[in-house]
Amino acid sequence: MPLRIPRPQAETQIGAERIILCLLTQRGSGDTTPCIRKITPLMFDFSVPSRLFLTVLFACCCHAAGAQGTPAGLWRTIDDNTGKPSALVRISENAGEYTGRVERILPGPGEDASPRCDACQGALKNQPVLGMTVLWGMRRSPDQNGDEYSGGDILDPQNGRVYHALLAMADGGRKLRVRGYVWVTLFGRTQVWEREE
Repeated sequence: MPLRIPRPQAETQIGAERIILCLLTQRGSGDTTPCIRKITPLMFDFSVPSRLFLTVLFACCCHAAGAQGTPAGLWRTIDDNTGKPSALVRISENAGEYTGRVERILPGPGEDASPRCDACQGALKNQPVLGMTVLWGMRRSPDQNGDEYSGGDILDPQNGRVYHALLAMADGGRKLRVRGYVWVTLFGRTQVWEREE
């Protein structure tokens, strides 16, 4: 028997049941046969707790799809010149302010395993890079849906300079674009850090 394809024509509401009138067209022939299909409301009736659960589930799924999390966590820094990992930085949050501290050095072959910030100024001069706070004062940007953080600074221990910083979550929260810049974001450089945990 050929497959029949329903085509809705009219819909009426009768008591507790909904009746849908349709035409079924036999494939390959022009013959049409009217039919009536009954759909009871019980098939689609949800209790109040079920509706509440579905609403909360839907809201959580939408939030998870839109937000990428926060920069808090452990990040593997990737040197933008060599493309190789150079350190692990732990970013933590305190009262809405994010700071980053070097937790581990990842030296390459022939590199110093415990470097010091020789080019730093003031109290940081000649201090070990391990344990040094290199990112501070970052706060969530109010106009960026929670994916960008700004208002703070970042220290480059290789040259001892402090730059304004901009953080942007990427790749579902698995990557962090870190931009250090002078005056405006146009004048700076960007590293992409990868989440460790």
